[in-house]
Amino acid sequence: MKINDSRIQNILNKKNYIQNGRIHCLGGRTESIVHEEMNDGINRVKLLLKRHARTYEFLRAFFSPGISVTPHLTPLGSIYKAFKKNEVAEKIMINIGAGVKPIHDEIINVDVFPYEGIHIVAEGSNLPFLDASINLVICESVIEHVLEPELVFKEIARVLAPGGYAYVSLPFMYPFHASPNDFTRFTRNALRQRFSGFEVIDEGMRAGPMTALQGLLMHLFAIIFSLGNYKLYLLMSQLFMIVLSPLKLLDLIFCVFPYSHEIAADIYIFIRKPEKTSSY
Repeated sequence: MKINDSRIQNILNKKNYIQNGRIHCLGGRTESIVHEEMNDGINRVKLLLKRHARTYEFLRAFFSPGISVTPHLTPLGSIYKAFKKNEVAEKIMINIGAGVKPIHDEIINVDVFPYEGIHIVAEGSNLPFLDASINLVICESVIEHVLEPELVFKEIARVLAPGGYAYVSLPFMYPFHASPNDFTRFTRNALRQRFSGFEVIDEGMRAGPMTALQGLLMHLFAIIFSLGNYKLYLLMSQLFMIVLSPLKLLDLIFCVFPYSHEIAADIYIFIRKPEKTSSY
């Protein structure tokens, strides 16, 4: 997908400018806040790693409690659950908070930070797209980082075309993680309620109880052994994340228990907007 693709140009509804091959739709003040937050503390380390996207995603897959071995519907899987293979190229799809992880060549990648591969620099709470212009929205582990998450839910509902799909995942039993900040959590029932009126096609755990335990213990041990030193705490939490990462494998057992989602690290929902809807 190129930024001069007519599929992008035809759905934009906000003033923008092009810089370094990306369409920018953030205000100057918002851009400065984002850059300041991304260059603070652990975010500076993450930003450095994200410049080497493959290495970053490899390390996350093996060690991070944000990635689980639990069988679940993935963002890529949601594309082919929604559309036939020969339909995908005709659909308008966006990934809010895409980061450095590419999902599909036909997706429009949106993020507040201009990572490599991002097409549009914009906020999920203020999407620069026309009403009912998108066929599929992916929003993977983004909601918790937004100061006003309700606006993101409303924006997803607004930009989705009638009959369009959305895949939304977010952490539940998961420690604070600034990237660039961390504000909130939602239960599965709360997530359903935010999309009341939509058809729920699939929902479940994206990362299970043992992944949640890994996330809790890595911070608990880091608190104890860092002796109140913040920089040492950041270092120790990453070290214990690696040491405790085998715990994630036990989620393969817990995924067969029906109530494991009540203490899951991450949850997701896959929904479809009705063909005829009231205004959002």
